[in-house]
Amino acid sequence: MAELDADDLPKIRKYRLSRNVSQMDLELNIGAAPGSISRIESGKINPTKETLLKIVKALDIQSAEAAELFSIDLNDIIAGFSKVSTVLDMNFNLDKILKMIVCEIVPVVNGYYASIWLWDEKDRRLTMKFHNVPKFIVRIVEKAMGRSIDGVSLSADDPNERENYALKCLMERKILETDDLYNYVHTFVNRNIAKIVQRIVGMKYSLAVPLIIGNKKIGVLDIVLKKKLVGQIDESMLELFINQISRAILYAEEYQKLKDKLLKTKIRK
Repeated sequence: MAELDADDLPKIRKYRLSRNVSQMDLELNIGAAPGSISRIESGKINPTKETLLKIVKALDIQSAEAAELFSIDLNDIIAGFSKVSTVLDMNFNLDKILKMIVCEIVPVVNGYYASIWLWDEKDRRLTMKFHNVPKFIVRIVEKAMGRSIDGVSLSADDPNERENYALKCLMERKILETDDLYNYVHTFVNRNIAKIVQRIVGMKYSLAVPLIIGNKKIGVLDIVLKKKLVGQIDESMLELFINQISRAILYAEEYQKLKDKLLKTKIRK
């Protein structure tokens, strides 16, 4: 989230008045000192990013309004979604789709590190299939684990592993938010290692997003961000995007199953 220019500060007053919220009520809602909203709206002080986030939530500012407030071009965001959506719909190679999701889609939602996990209903396990974590960080984690992170998995039948946010979000069928990396790695490394890695990657905020189509569990997308998603993408747009990702993975898996079945039939003949 960018800092507001002096010309943008009166817009806060416009949104506040449109919601019939007084300066005092807004201050009480966000826990700000008396008179602070007046000073912000008059341009005497520039609010911190944390205060802006609280104002956006308190006034229920939606995407288009937040885009205006923070001088964001929604056309660029929509164009990014459309481009990725088109490419996903045209691809049935699962490995390429997973790489595309992590390396091309995640940046669209202002993420910079991500991992994608796929669910196996038969074994009731969630397995990490792709990530874009830098190699030097991977080496730190692998040294602490005593093994490679390739193919690490979580069992839904293990109560401890079910508390890992990757698996937990899928089991509870809801997006989980956290500012603590330990919620993702506590089944693999201790809290001290998690803190070290979190400082190195600069993680401030992250999402564990379940990938589900109807009643069918597809997997999970973990996204590490430097800031919360505000303005650019609201919940409805994120949900639409996740549906596209889930559908692309499902189609690729079904396509691979069909290819394998045809190949077995051909071998028998």
